[in-house]
Formats: sequence, C-alpha cells, structure tokens
Amino acid sequence: MKLNLKTRFSGALYPALFLLILLLSLGLRLYHLGAISLWYDEVGVAMAAMEATLAGAIRIAREHAAAMPLDYVVAWVVVRLLGNAEWALRLAPALWGTFSLVPIYEPIRKLN
Repeated sequence: MKLNLKTRFSGALYPALFLLILLLSLGLRLYHLGAISLWYDEVGVAMAAMEATLAGAIRIAREHAAAMPLDYVVAWVVVRLLGNAEWALRLAPALWGTFSLVPIYEPIRKLN
C-alpha cells in the first residue's frame, strides 16, 4: 500500500481546523497571564494606564522610547474597564497576538 503524504483536507475541515488553532493559541496566551510580575517595558504602560486622564497617558507614551501610543491608550481604557491587575494590562496584547492569525488564514488555505 502506497502512503500519500500530500493529503488534501475537505473544504469544511479548514474553518474547523483554523478555529481549533485559534482557540489553542488564545488558551496558550491567556494561561497564567498574570502569574509573572510586570516586565520593565510593561511598567511604563502600567504607569500610563494609571493616569487620571487620557491626555496624561498619551504624555507618558510620548516620553518613552519606541512607545506605541495606541498600546498605551488601549491599556488606559482596559484599566478603566477591568482594573489594574497584571492580567488586565496584558489582555489586549494577548488578544492582538491571537487574532493576528486571522489575516494569514486565507493565504495558507490557498496553499493546499
């Protein structure tokens, strides 16, 4: 019996497989999200997120080298919604990392 290593998936299996990969990626990113203390670069984001006003958060973002202002703004909003726990500060980057897989779904599906 000859083994065919280039098996093609059926069209319905691709979305299910992608959803499984997406959920696995999300689970790995969220597992122990707040277990480790903040890293040096995360402390700057936390300081901006704790500012009383959004303008204050943006001012802190401008002062940090290689800061991404949108990250600081999102962290400021997240702290208002979920509190200032370490997991809350890391939630948005974890979600961005997970959903960055979405744009590559179609090109990868077309490779097969």
